[in-house]
Amino acid sequence: MPGPAPRGLELTIEHLEILQRNLRTGKTEHRVAYRSRILLLRAEGYGPSSVAEMVGKDRTTVWRTEEHYRTEGLEALCDHPRPGRPRTISPPAEGKDRSPRLPVAS
Repeated sequence: MPGPAPRGLELTIEHLEILQRNLRTGKTEHRVAYRSRILLLRAEGYGPSSVAEMVGKDRTTVWRTEEHYRTEGLEALCDHPRPGRPRTISPPAEGKDRSPRLPVAS
């Protein structure tokens, strides 16, 4: 049995301009750009499966992006905090050279 029919997405003029600017500038993070493109395509009337194929993502990603937008607005374009301890890079040990050693031919 198929799921519910997808609802159309309506964007305000202000949000529409911001999303389009995200795609035009060329300085937008990749994640923000593809999320903007998803929302713009959904607002144009494309279905989730079509949008997923156009942006090269899974249909679930389209659904989630749209649902986040409906609840959070443009904040949905940014990454959410990840659970767990943040990654850290430890400094090199004292006296250790980090450059790789190449074998010497004899």
